[in-house]
Amino acid sequence: MLVLEGGGMKSNKAGQQWWRAGGAVWVMVCTWGLAACSGTPPKPSSPLIAPDEVRSHADRAFDRLKQEERERAGQETPHPLVPSR
Repeated sequence: MLVLEGGGMKSNKAGQQWWRAGGAVWVMVCTWGLAACSGTPPKPSSPLIAPDEVRSHADRAFDRLKQEERERAGQETPHPLVPSR
């Protein structure tokens, strides 16, 4: 960078150093950006579950719930905090 001083032109070394440092930072940022974009995409954390699998799991859970209800109906004991009818 040139600075006019007293009618003459002088080179401003501090300004040149800042431009060089800024250029070096810019090159590093661009390099990191390219490296990040060229990497492999992240893999999903868990495999996808097929709709049939979801349905079968839900059916199994529902059957277990119904079984528990049947077992409770057979052991009908009043809860101590719930008033009896």
